[in-house]
Amino acid sequence: MAASRLKRFPINMVLFGPPGVGKGVYCKLLERDLGLKAFSTGDFMRQVLKEKNHPLFSKHDLEEIEKKVSRGDLLPDDVVNRIVEP
Repeated sequence: MAASRLKRFPINMVLFGPPGVGKGVYCKLLERDLGLKAFSTGDFMRQVLKEKNHPLFSKHDLEEIEKKVSRGDLLPDDVVNRIVEP
């Protein structure tokens, strides 16, 4: 029932929390049980840093982002906004 309602009333959902609290687990459950699509900004940034290239970020941006990630810092809002803006 819930999955069919979501098709008629699309929603955007954001899960917040520190590393290790289960955001990814909940996303997998929401995908499986409700047919929602999940997008992880953390997974996206790890892939971008691995490839060291993406049109959203300059080489300098990527170097700064990599420093923050290696220290365990949160990414600045402007970086996350670039990822999630339509």
